[in-house]
Amino acid sequence: MTHVDSKQHYISLLLQQTEDRPWYGKSIRELLIEPALDLSRDQEKDLIKLLIHMTNWKVYAIQKLQMDQKVSITLNTDKDWPSDTDVESSIYKEVLSDYLKVHNRLIEIVKSECSAYFINQPVPGCEFDFKYLLDGIIHHDIYHLGQIAMIVKRANPQSPA
Repeated sequence: MTHVDSKQHYISLLLQQTEDRPWYGKSIRELLIEPALDLSRDQEKDLIKLLIHMTNWKVYAIQKLQMDQKVSITLNTDKDWPSDTDVESSIYKEVLSDYLKVHNRLIEIVKSECSAYFINQPVPGCEFDFKYLLDGIIHHDIYHLGQIAMIVKRANPQSPA
């Protein structure tokens, strides 16, 4: 793959997650923005937790792409997953908006920073390269989009999967 192809590849995969129809199911837009969801309070809180978690890791990836050596997330802490006391159903739209803003920021950074040379460089303070980081953040979101799809389907069983 050339650097233009790899850059376009990552941009395409990131756009599929929010805007297009990815191979693995529905995008964020199809799951959470377009339909009128009938969620219980607990389901809404679960979605909020997932979106905050996904946003936290995207912010981490952005900071690493901007060469921040000191940023880290310790698994199973509030920087990784929000605590139940941090989640109120009233913040759902704000959290979804934050996720989309951070996601779009990641796309902009990939567009401007990810040359063939850059993508193979080590991530500051880590034992892996930027290709591994970008592949990981994309796979991470796909995994959690599956969980989001299950929550939405349980809340709206009449809607197509």
